Amino acid sequence: MAETNDLQYADVHRDVVRSIVETGPRYYVTLVTAIGVTLLCFFFPWFYQLYYGLGAAGMNHPTVWGTYLASFIFWIGLSHSGTLLSCVLHLTNSPWRKAMYRSAEAMTLFSLMVAATFVMVHVGRPWFIHWAVPYPNQMEMWPNFRSPLMFDVMAITTYLTGSSIFIYIGTIPDFAAVRDRTTGWRNHMYALLSLGWRGTDKEWHCLHWAYTFLAVLIIPLAVSVHSIVSWDF
Repeated sequence: MAETNDLQYADVHRDVVRSIVETGPRYYVTLVTAIGVTLLCFFFPWFYQLYYGLGAAGMNHPTVWGTYLASFIFWIGLSHSGTLLSCVLHLTNSPWRKAMYRSAEAMTLFSLMVAATFVMVHVGRPWFIHWAVPYPNQMEMWPNFRSPLMFDVMAITTYLTGSSIFIYIGTIPDFAAVRDRTTGWRNHMYALLSLGWRGTDKEWHCLHWAYTFLAVLIIPLAVSVHSIVSWDF
């Protein structure tokens, strides 16, 4: 059997940075096309619904929730399979976690964004979405905190905030690695995101304890969020 050299961190960093900075016109054309098609598939039926009302989605009496809330529950459940799994594997110190935890955490973040989109679409009149946020106003109007939609807003906001902080803390060393291998505006952007990370023993120690604290916090948070959104039905 031929000998193989162990993959070093420097090799991994070089390959990752190359995929970020060495992009040609084909990359941007593909990216813009994919984003354009996705937005078109979203905005066209949404504008159709805004014009004809929620009846276009099959919602009426007594079917007041429809597929939007069912899809919302699906994406909330999918988001739990990412960060929640990563937290459990981190606390149990599973060695095979490193191969997939970052993808799982990113899946949580994007799943929550999609879930929030379904809530906005279900409202029917999204220009009044700010009514779901409690803020002082001259009409002295406050959200109905007994409404399941208010439960959804608070659950998504809390879980999205916790998951975003959890993912960001774990990517600080990665931002620093990209910072050290880029120039120009990319260097300034990743320098800001890396928060001056230098990779000292003290920094790694603090990162580990912060990561562990958030993992312990997110596990009951994920359970409570899914318990809250289940009251939609």
